[in-house]
Amino acid sequence: TRSVRTSIIWKRPAEGWRMSTTSKTEESTTKTNAMLDHLASKGITFPNLGKSVEEIPPRMRFAPSPTGSLHVGGARTALYNWLVAQRGKQEYGSGAAFVVRVEDTDLDRSTKESELSVLADLQWLGLTWDEGPDMEYVPYGPYRQSERNHIY
Repeated sequence: TRSVRTSIIWKRPAEGWRMSTTSKTEESTTKTNAMLDHLASKGITFPNLGKSVEEIPPRMRFAPSPTGSLHVGGARTALYNWLVAQRGKQEYGSGAAFVVRVEDTDLDRSTKESELSVLADLQWLGLTWDEGPDMEYVPYGPYRQSERNHIY
């Protein structure tokens, strides 16, 4: 059986998307709904709104910092995320993915050599990714955080 992970359920009444939950305060719910309305007015959509987490294939991200070698804690996290993505592929067929996005925002310490070393270590462990910095023409790139500044 699958564990229940739902914390927020999104509902779409006639006037637009609304958050409904008992764990949020009314003020934060109002702010969130205002933000959703603002984003919708700019044409930004959220295809998973209105769905519970049990209906959504897992997209598991591993975000190593390329400031040195891959350490055992990072390898463990990558392994767990890769395993969840593999299980998601079995359960959903498509949509599940293991994503590597390099967290290279520490420009003073990040190096291309460290990035290549971490990626090589992941490959050596047999953890292949579906989307990552070494791939072109993938839907949600770029996969280096420093190349995503225009999004934020």
